[in-house]
Amino acid sequence: MRREDVDLKTGEIRILNAKWHKSRTVVMSNDMLSLAREYAAMRDAAFSSGDYFFPQKQNKSFSAVTMQTKFRMFFAQSQPDIPEDLLPVVRVYDLRHRFATTVLNKWLDEKRNLSSRLPYLQTYMGHKDLAATAYYIHLLPEQLVKNSGIDWDSMNDLLPRCELWEK
Repeated sequence: MRREDVDLKTGEIRILNAKWHKSRTVVMSNDMLSLAREYAAMRDAAFSSGDYFFPQKQNKSFSAVTMQTKFRMFFAQSQPDIPEDLLPVVRVYDLRHRFATTVLNKWLDEKRNLSSRLPYLQTYMGHKDLAATAYYIHLLPEQLVKNSGIDWDSMNDLLPRCELWEK
């Protein structure tokens, strides 16, 4: 991310030319915005200029491989009582899945109807169709999947039925 893509006043992050060459704006939560501001103050003390919000030496951005490696390292450090070889394999992309399932769980806790709420999550995540967003329901714990907040009849209609064909 470039510095100008992160607005520390409003908490908006502009994600440019992402999946499917789409751009979107994501708003940070208040606690994340506070952390971003603290980080930016420390960054500015070490790197007073530069193009990137998370700079590397010589004003370069971090590669995806480097970010993935650092993410795994930080995850392992956050679990000091578990041997590294027993930790699950995690990816930066898993944060996206975590976000989606957290939102769905929150809505279920609030007794919201997921069928009516999914279009909001679809828009926020930038999915082309609702079925891509409904995919995240299968990641919910089994007891939540049985929750009355899920209208399975309408969920089943999201994916077209296919007839098996014989040779």
